[in-house]
Amino acid sequence: MEFAISVVTNELVTRFICFPTNRYSCHACSDEKRLQRLQQLLLRVHTVVEEADGRYITNSGMLVQLKMLTDAMYRGYWAMGAFNYGSLKETLMADEEEEEMILSFLLQDSPTAATPAVLPIISGLVVGKKTLVAHVCKDERVCSHFSSIMRLNETDFYTIADRGSAMSGTGRILIVIEIDSDVDEKDWTTFYSYVASMDGRSKVIILSRLKKMEKFSQCPDI
Repeated sequence: MEFAISVVTNELVTRFICFPTNRYSCHACSDEKRLQRLQQLLLRVHTVVEEADGRYITNSGMLVQLKMLTDAMYRGYWAMGAFNYGSLKETLMADEEEEEMILSFLLQDSPTAATPAVLPIISGLVVGKKTLVAHVCKDERVCSHFSSIMRLNETDFYTIADRGSAMSGTGRILIVIEIDSDVDEKDWTTFYSYVASMDGRSKVIILSRLKKMEKFSQCPDI
């Protein structure tokens, strides 16, 4: 894992730095091919980052490289968006605005007697949105605002009551859950009731491609 992080970090950082200049200096290679190579590299990086997130890495040097890799991956997605849709400045501004909206949602204080706020983020480009949310969750303000951050998949969602029974009293929690299939009202009510029973100030972010997940929103969706 350490070797993979080092290799992919160096390659992505080099490719990202060269990407804008190569667009004008290399006439033998089409824009489409350069974009395709960057996309392939980002897929590799995404796999490495997800695997690293599932492990406990204690080596300080590797943690620094993992942060560099995550930041470079985030910038890589920005570059791809700018390449496809026009101005880099406009793309960066849009992503920064969206990041600020998510931060505002997460850092807004809730009354002690409140019920957990839920923010659905609906997009066909779930990978990019997942990266954006992961980036926000590493913000020091977010980390200090919540006692813990839980990342759940659909399997976790359907077994949350069993998994969470030993986690009561852990304070304000941020739950980021990725859901790609339809969820009925009964399952959502069970899940939400459990989250509310832990701490009403907890918050939930839903990542999904399904627009129908907006029905579970308890704040304006992005």
